[in-house]
Amino acid sequence: MEGWTKEGAATIEDAMEQLDRAGVKRIIHTEVATDGALEGPDMESLVRVTEAARGPDIRVIASGGVSSAEDISAIAGIGPPVEGVIVGMALYTGAMTLEEANRAAEVA
Repeated sequence: MEGWTKEGAATIEDAMEQLDRAGVKRIIHTEVATDGALEGPDMESLVRVTEAARGPDIRVIASGGVSSAEDISAIAGIGPPVEGVIVGMALYTGAMTLEEANRAAEVA
């Protein structure tokens, strides 16, 4: 395995088809370029993944770059198949509280 150190040749669509055939129902999409950076999520990448996941109905949990309640609202605004967001560094550093994160998720 060379996770996160090399790009693969498969397209996102190919990967989703393979995951669907393997019976996968949920993935965590981590944009490693923004993970832990508190610079906002890579919405373009997340939208591409969620569009590819809609066909096989794979649920997506977003991760990477989330720094504010506004980021959570933007991710939630994508709609299904997004079902969650990982907020690590923003909570750890105090950039956002758990209460703010929960409110943003409820409103969306």
